[in-house]
Amino acid sequence: MRIDKSGEVKHLEKVAEFKSGIVQPIEKIAPLKARFKHDCSVCVYLGEFQDYDLYYCPDEPTVIARYGTGGDYLSGLYFITTFPLLEAYNRASKAGLISDEVKITTHDYLLKGLYNGH
Repeated sequence: MRIDKSGEVKHLEKVAEFKSGIVQPIEKIAPLKARFKHDCSVCVYLGEFQDYDLYYCPDEPTVIARYGTGGDYLSGLYFITTFPLLEAYNRASKAGLISDEVKITTHDYLLKGLYNGH
């Protein structure tokens, strides 16, 4: 959910800085080599969690937890219902990859789901 061009440009600059190594995540993420093939060159690899490779995609924006060589994955920034997606969100957020607008929207969706019994 992109609201204005200036926010989008700043957001994409943060992603570029993270990918180039200028911005480091708050927590050290290792190893930095994915176990499963991922088909998007824009996504930022966030490391492993349990049996998942975690990613953040700035184009959607969304978080992804890939768990199989056949393209199996979980995704969804506004429908975080599993610990791997929550972990991907937390890592991307701590690394400064998720814009404030997206954070607010995500929190709103999650709270509505909790209050509505979903």
